[in-house]
Amino acid sequence: MLLYGLLARAFPRSLMAKIAVVVFGIGILPLLGAVLGALHGMGAGWAPLGAVTGAALACAGAASALLRLALAPVWATANALEAHARGWTVPRLPDGHHDALGVLMRRTNQALDTAATRLDESRREAEVDPLTGALNRRGFDRAMRGQGGGAVIVCDLDHFKAVNDRYGHETGDKVLRKAAACWRRQLREGDLFARVGGEEFVVWLPKATLATAARRAGELRLALSHEVAVAGRPVTASFGAAARGAKQSIDDAIERADEALYLAKRTGRNRVRLDGIETPPPRDGAAAAPAPAANAPLGPPATEARAMLR
Repeated sequence: MLLYGLLARAFPRSLMAKIAVVVFGIGILPLLGAVLGALHGMGAGWAPLGAVTGAALACAGAASALLRLALAPVWATANALEAHARGWTVPRLPDGHHDALGVLMRRTNQALDTAATRLDESRREAEVDPLTGALNRRGFDRAMRGQGGGAVIVCDLDHFKAVNDRYGHETGDKVLRKAAACWRRQLREGDLFARVGGEEFVVWLPKATLATAARRAGELRLALSHEVAVAGRPVTASFGAAARGAKQSIDDAIERADEALYLAKRTGRNRVRLDGIETPPPRDGAAAAPAPAANAPLGPPATEARAMLR
């Protein structure tokens, strides 16, 4: 490291310059001096001296170029590490060699693979809701980068607080997991699904119109009430939908869908409302299960309710 440290002072950014100095200064220059001294002692003229000097410089250049090729794994490794540090696509290094440079490339591949796995795990922990497996708001925002136009659906479970109060949070968590699983089965390729609040979820439909969002929200509403129940009572949800242009903010679209959702809550729950449109109630006549009154009998105990949660 001493020689490298000395050369780094003279050539801090160029490895090739360091190699050239070593090749010429240690290998070629002493030999050139000896040859020129011998020729001078023999009384040779300037022409032979010039020819020898030119040949020596050519040899030094060729040797440096060959060393550059031989040490290509060093540059490849440096480029791979730099790409990883900048978050770029990392090229895979050849790992079938068994000398010191082969070990360097193989171990670099292993280190980068380990780093990528840990990064994926960390990102998943940071961007996925651990209870439902849906994206959280951070993961949703990241997944929305680069998205064009489309439509957003906001879903909110009806009377969820009453479920928690009556049957306990364990049952409430099961309802959330089953609702999320139910809705995830309705997703199509390219759709995004996130839990953004306690019992509130968001679905992004790329390139969808508001009419398409209305139909898809209706499918989500019916699927939930048919597949998830607590103590024999169907779990329902209210939905709001809004369109989003390619240059519009997703936050603005979610805010407009939220307003439509609140309208659905105020007008009876278990229905779909659209941004700026008065949507009629569900044609099937389904209504949200009423919230338990404060003095109502408790019904099945929590353990029975958990057993009845299908």
